[in-house]
Amino acid sequence: MKKVLVILAIIVVIVAGIFVAKKIIKSDEMKTVSQENVEKNQKENTSNNTINTTINNEISNETQENILQNNEIQENDTKQNPTEEAKTDEEKAIAIAKKKWGEDASVNFVFDHKNENGEFVIAVRNSTTTAAIEWYIVNINTGTCRTR
Repeated sequence: MKKVLVILAIIVVIVAGIFVAKKIIKSDEMKTVSQENVEKNQKENTSNNTINTTINNEISNETQENILQNNEIQENDTKQNPTEEAKTDEEKAIAIAKKKWGEDASVNFVFDHKNENGEFVIAVRNSTTTAAIEWYIVNINTGTCRTR
């Protein structure tokens, strides 16, 4: 009878050992799967960031194109009414830059900023690509225009 109890005890210990070993192996597998999921999520996040950047760039380009189209409309209005004088300082600076550049339908004139001397910086941009071709520094008080 003692031998049976000892054998049963050994069997119980072996079964318990197998059960514990399976739990440990399963835990290690879960860690590996979790790590793979983290890496997969990082790759997806990188991909999503790239897509978001592309979308944001496209929106920015569309916005810039709309601004340029609005500037073209304003320019056309000024061209249609040449006797009508520019109302804002920016429009005056653009008019001076246009006069310096000359008649050219392939470019747009865009107010960029006002520098520390109170002069206006006007960008001459390619109508098709919106790339800056030239920058003019315009002093509307003196009516002078120079390249940057």
